[in-house]
This record gives sequence, structure tokens and C-alpha cells, in this order.
Amino acid sequence: MKPDKCKIIGRDLTYENGREDGAADAQHVADIALADCKITDRNKEFILCAAIYYADGKKYVHQPKNIGHGFIITGRRHHNCIATFGILNRKKLMAYKKIRQHEGFLTNRDRFVTRFEGYEIAVAAGQTPPKHDPKWLKSIPQLYSEDLW
Repeated sequence: MKPDKCKIIGRDLTYENGREDGAADAQHVADIALADCKITDRNKEFILCAAIYYADGKKYVHQPKNIGHGFIITGRRHHNCIATFGILNRKKLMAYKKIRQHEGFLTNRDRFVTRFEGYEIAVAAGQTPPKHDPKWLKSIPQLYSEDLW
């Protein structure tokens, strides 16, 4: 096992991930996020990060369990996801702007959720600001990463 560096919400961590390929251990990342947002119920679903789903019709490995085709790029905010895609493949960035994109979030249960479902999850998990905050007075409740961190 080789140690990996991981940065989550401004925290640097070193951990043994137990995988030879060096991929991050999802449970460890979820444990850190759980501690950072002070969620006490480990069985409750909560939001890990912003995500964009690119529905290109192709099948990819290692995607969230509810994604059968297309791929997900994650980041702290949605513009970080778009920037990451551009860095990885600048030539295809313009082509992918024509593909259906869905902004949402990745949860600790390895699910991609829309802004609408993300809102419900964040409220239930206690990740949101107080309800009297004017940002939360929306006619159609949608979650934005700015509402979380």
C-alpha cells in the first residue's frame, strides 16, 4: 500500500488506501467529509461534492452506481468540474458542450443526484444554512454548492 495525498474542503490528508492502483478509498473520503460537516448519523445520505453528468451515451467504468452510460466529473464547485474537463481534453470541450449536461452532486452512497434531489438530501442531513436564510426562500428548491460550503 502506498500513501496518497488527498485534499478535501481545504484539508490535506495522508492515508493508506489499501489499493494497489492508488485510487482513493471512497469510505475514507466519506468519513472525512462526514467529520468536516459534522453529520452525526453515519447511515444518512449526504452530499460529498459538486458533479456534472455528461450523457454521451457511452459506457464507462468506475462511475456512480446509478449512472449506466456517460460520465461524471466532480469538483468543489460546478465551474471546477467544467474546468477539469477542459484541462483533460480541451479539443473535445466544445463538442461536449453540445451533449446533454446535468449539474448535480455526488453523495456518500456513490450516487449522482440532481440539484433538486440534492436539496432534499442536504436539508435532511443538516448540511444547509438555517431555513430563514434568504437564499433558501426559493420557489423551486435547488441546491447550489455555495449553499453548502
